[in-house]
Amino acid sequence: IQISNGGGDVVGDPSFRGALVNNFELKPNSPAREAGTFTLPSGTNDELGNGNAPIFDIRGYYRIGTPDIGAFEFGASKYILALEDDIDGSRDTTFVSLEQEIKFTITTSDIDGNQVSSSEPVIWDVYPNQKYVKISTYDTTTAGGDAVASFTVSDLDRSKGFRFRIRADVGGSPLESQVYVIEEIVTGAPPAVANLTVTPEDWTNKNEFTISWENPTWDRDLIGINLLLVDDIGETQSRFEAFPDGSVLTSFTDSLMESGIFTAYLWLVDELGNENPDTRDSVTIKFDNVPPNPFDTHTPSSDEWAPPQPTFYFDDAGDYPSGVEEYLLFINDNVFQTYGGINTSGDDGYVDIDNPLNDGFYNWYMETRDYAGNVTRSDTAYFGVDTQPPTITHSNPLSIIDEGVDSPAINASFFDAASGVSMARLFYRTAGSGGSWKSNDL
Repeated sequence: IQISNGGGDVVGDPSFRGALVNNFELKPNSPAREAGTFTLPSGTNDELGNGNAPIFDIRGYYRIGTPDIGAFEFGASKYILALEDDIDGSRDTTFVSLEQEIKFTITTSDIDGNQVSSSEPVIWDVYPNQKYVKISTYDTTTAGGDAVASFTVSDLDRSKGFRFRIRADVGGSPLESQVYVIEEIVTGAPPAVANLTVTPEDWTNKNEFTISWENPTWDRDLIGINLLLVDDIGETQSRFEAFPDGSVLTSFTDSLMESGIFTAYLWLVDELGNENPDTRDSVTIKFDNVPPNPFDTHTPSSDEWAPPQPTFYFDDAGDYPSGVEEYLLFINDNVFQTYGGINTSGDDGYVDIDNPLNDGFYNWYMETRDYAGNVTRSDTAYFGVDTQPPTITHSNPLSIIDEGVDSPAINASFFDAASGVSMARLFYRTAGSGGSWKSNDL
C-alpha cells in the first residue's frame, strides 16, 4: 500500500487478516494502524472534497484516537460501551456478601459521551461460572440505550472466597467487569497440569486441534481451564472452557480461524475462581490452509529451442506461514523431478535436471507444496529440444554440358524432425586447373 496521510507516505505490507478470503481487517502489527489522520492539512481535501476524515469506518464503527488507514478500524466499536454496578465506590476488587443482589447496567453512548438509543442484542454471563453467582433477571437488548441484569450471590458458606467477573456481549462487542469476591480472600490456586500434548503435532491444513493433559491432585474442585493462544505476531486470543457439572476434562478440541504458528498456554481454575497463570504449560499449534503464493514460469518459454538439459526459471514467490517444503517440475504433464530446495537469482528461482531430454516438443510447469500439504501450480510454458542435424538427399549432378549454355539439374530434399529446416546452402566447384569451391544460399 502507498497512502498519503498529509505527513508522508506509508509504504509496506498492510497485514490484512485474510486478503485471500477478502478479509481486509488489520492485524495488530499492520503499519496502517494509527497511521491516518482525522484532519487534513489546511487547504487540502480528500477525493470526495472533504477536509476531515469520517469518524466511522465502513461498518459504522467509531474510529477512536489516531485513526487507522483503511476501511476497517482495528478494535473499533459501534458504540462507546460502559458496564456499571449499583455498589457504592469504585475499586479494583469489590467484596460482596452472601445472598446479595447486584444490578449491572450497560449503556451505549456516542463518542462525545451522550447516551444514544440502540437495540443491540445482549448476552450476559458470569466468569468463571454460575456455581455461586447466578443471573436472576436480565434484559436481552439495549432498548432505549441501556440493558440491565441482576445477579444473586449464593448463601453457601463454601462459596466464600469465590472470585468472579460479569461478562456481556453487546452486538458482538465484549464487556467485562472488574473482579468481585464473596466476603473474603481465599488463597491458593491449582498447580500445573502434567503431560500436555497437542494433536496434530506438526503442520496441518485442518484447523481443528486437540489438547490433552493430566490433572493434578487439588483440595478443591476443578471447574475448567484457561486457554491463551498467542500467534507469531503477538496477537492473543483467550477463552475459559468450563468442565461439565460433576466431572473434569483431560482433553479439549477447538478450531482456529486463521493460519499461523500458535503457542497455546493452558492452566487450571478451581471452584473459587482461583487461578495462577504462572503455572501454565504450553504446546505449539501449526496451522496453514493457505496455498503457496502464486507464481509464473520464465524460461524456457514459447518458441524457444533449449539444450537437452535446460535450466528452468520461475518466480521464487515463497509461502506463509509454513514455508515451501517441496518443488515439483512437471514435463509433458508428468512429474519429472522433485527438489527440496532451489537455487535463486534475484527474485527468480531455478532448477536443473539430472537426465537429458530427447529431441521433441515439451510443456512444463512447476508446483510448490508447503509443509501443510497445500499446493500451488504455475502457468504452463512450452519449448523444444533439437540436437540432430537435418538430413539431405540429392541426385548425382555429374553430366556433360555445354559450358556457358546449359546448367546441370540438382534434385535435393531437406528434412528435420524437430525444429525444421531454417536454411540450405549449395557447395560446388568446376573441373580444371582454375576450379575452386563456391557456395550459394538456397
